[in-house]
Amino acid sequence: MRTSLVNVRWRAPLTGLLVIIVLSVAGTSTPVQRLELMTADFTLYHRRLPQPTGAVVIAAIDEQSINEIGRWPWPRAVEARLIDALRDQNAAVIGFDMVFSENESQAADARFAQSMKVQKSTYIGYFFDTHLPLKAIDSLVYKTALLDPPPVVYDIVRKEPGAQPIYLSAGGYLPPIPELNRAAAGTAFLNINEDLDGLVRSYPTFISFNGVYCVPMFLALADAYLHHPPMTLTIADYGIAAVALGNRTVPVDESGRVTLHYRGPIGTIPRYSISDILNRHIPSGALAGKIIVIGVTAPGVGDRFATPVGDDFPGVEVLASAVDNALAGDFFVRSSRIEEQEEITVWALGIATILAAAYAGAGFSFVLMLLMLGGYLYHAMARMASGGVVVAIVLPSLTVVLAYLVVVSLRYIAEGRRGAFLARFLSPQLARTVLERGLADTTQQKRIQLSVVACDLRGFTSFAETAAPEDVMQFLQEYYETVGRVVTESGGSILNYAGDGIVALVGAPVARTDYAWRAVNIALEIWNRFREIMERWRKVGLQVGLGVGVASGFVTVGAIPSSDHLEYTAVGPAVNLAVRLTNRAESGQVLVDSRTIGLIGENDQSFEFESIGSAELKGFARPLEVFSARTGAPATFRRGHNADARRN
Repeated sequence: MRTSLVNVRWRAPLTGLLVIIVLSVAGTSTPVQRLELMTADFTLYHRRLPQPTGAVVIAAIDEQSINEIGRWPWPRAVEARLIDALRDQNAAVIGFDMVFSENESQAADARFAQSMKVQKSTYIGYFFDTHLPLKAIDSLVYKTALLDPPPVVYDIVRKEPGAQPIYLSAGGYLPPIPELNRAAAGTAFLNINEDLDGLVRSYPTFISFNGVYCVPMFLALADAYLHHPPMTLTIADYGIAAVALGNRTVPVDESGRVTLHYRGPIGTIPRYSISDILNRHIPSGALAGKIIVIGVTAPGVGDRFATPVGDDFPGVEVLASAVDNALAGDFFVRSSRIEEQEEITVWALGIATILAAAYAGAGFSFVLMLLMLGGYLYHAMARMASGGVVVAIVLPSLTVVLAYLVVVSLRYIAEGRRGAFLARFLSPQLARTVLERGLADTTQQKRIQLSVVACDLRGFTSFAETAAPEDVMQFLQEYYETVGRVVTESGGSILNYAGDGIVALVGAPVARTDYAWRAVNIALEIWNRFREIMERWRKVGLQVGLGVGVASGFVTVGAIPSSDHLEYTAVGPAVNLAVRLTNRAESGQVLVDSRTIGLIGENDQSFEFESIGSAELKGFARPLEVFSARTGAPATFRRGHNADARRN
């Protein structure tokens, strides 16, 4: 059965996919959406913001004006005087961020109406009741039929094939009194959108009412300033496709909302106190040719909103910012189509992260994860900077990071356990390699050339038969630890322990280019350290020796799975030859085959090799020349006592 192996290979990536699914669902939740909005605000507004166009000025009902003129609301004679003063200073367009839905007096209303008629370009506001159906009390206040003249509406409404019904509609509106409604150049709605966290980031570009598509105040003022180019609304099968003022496109989402691009904190849009305007205390020409937006800025009076650039933002400055955006053409862009692209991106990034974390090495997968995360963030910042497109940052980033952490954790927990198991039989170095490169990569079956070191005790069988069990186990422990330490320190890996025999590999699973040299060095060092053990145990009567063999060649290495564990093994003539050389070696002798000597090379002076002749070894068809190795002399390759004879 291969159940355990399948779990190792697939449990982590399947869990990673589950993480992506969970995050995709969580992406529609209120907490994640709030976090996305906060992150977008930080990204968009913690940088240098564009300056206002200068075409929009606020006539502020501020503390100074209230102190000089009197408590707000003022008599309509004051609004009439204000319009006259603005006309005298050649204001191009005037917009009131307020509703005049109640009569004051016949004379006052007539005076105000007359000023608007003379000025010819004054717009006043109204509100829609978008809570459908209308409540009984609302029906007493809100009108369900349009006054004559009707509000400002779109000049052209295009409906593409399959256009869906418009859901942003109203059941009633609160218009100005008829006399002011007739006198104004137009009326436009003042409704504002608040996002789920209560902040104002967007404006509706239309509301459907009684079969017409009404225009918001900010578009009505911009249209008047631009000399009334045709306002066009295009409706497609997915929602609102486009809004335009002549040839100026206003970027909207599918519900017809624009995302505001605030110029800065409160007071960024130019403003003058109404008392200064009435008293002619402003610079000459300061209001000429400008759009004047009239509204309340005094704290504690009028409508105030929380925005990304201020928590107590006057409604009139929100309106003025929208007008400025319309003239500059630099609204931010948010839409469902962009969100669909982001969802595809999230899945692509998540799957790429899972595959890298599950099957690549630890270092490579970590670097790749950072590159993907950094690349996406750069892409998001570039889109925001160049086109004003608001792109999600939180969900894609969470997907990449959490998918990576979950998959890597599961992978290395599972493979670490198996690595620890293998390390008991191979080496701690192999365990580290398993943790760094992964079990699948480390134990992949392959055919490579390497060197094999085998060693076997002499006289151990008789000792084991007569000695106390605890003495036998203590000696074996010292023997195993000594050999294991030498092999590990020199870059080899223990393949197996079998009683008094040990087999080690040099060149797998940890690749080495100098595996032959390392193998001979390991063999000689094993004997040197074993002599210390041997001398210590001889003092208590134990007579043991050690033979060591080294052989090189092509070997098939890799993991062989069983039902409950993986067994790392090596198969090939070199393994058998190393064991046969060990069996032939006398105590204290290190026997080496000719291929190992050839791989070390004639120029190396670390070892001395002496031929002891040809030997017939079990399992090999023809006799093989065998060499004895030792250290401490210039590297010579002898046959018998001929120091000049070299092995080719």
